[in-house]
Amino acid sequence: MSRLLVVVPGETVRHPDDDPDPAFWTSSHRVEPGRSIGAGSGASGALRLRSAIMPSPANLFALVVFSITGFAVFRWAAKQAYWRSAAIGVALMIYPYFVDRTWLLYAIGLGLCAALHFFRD
Repeated sequence: MSRLLVVVPGETVRHPDDDPDPAFWTSSHRVEPGRSIGAGSGASGALRLRSAIMPSPANLFALVVFSITGFAVFRWAAKQAYWRSAAIGVALMIYPYFVDRTWLLYAIGLGLCAALHFFRD
């Protein structure tokens, strides 16, 4: 998995030598011990660098497939004035952005596709 640096307001920067994964830090991430990034004084103005995990390829694939399917369903249903199917299309487009577990992403997507089949107008 890839790592991404995320800046979080209100916390101080951790020194790279304290990180258990020193290969993660490069020269561009090196910071002096105890030094804060950002304006302001105290904890309220400081920023902290954190590592976050990027989505897996399976998550990205599901996001693209279900979003494109939802868009196509929405366009078709809106032209035909099938509002129940259009609502399911909107749900297919939006839900992948709020679900991070792969199995749940596929389960909800397949469930919405099944709902589209059973609840068609």
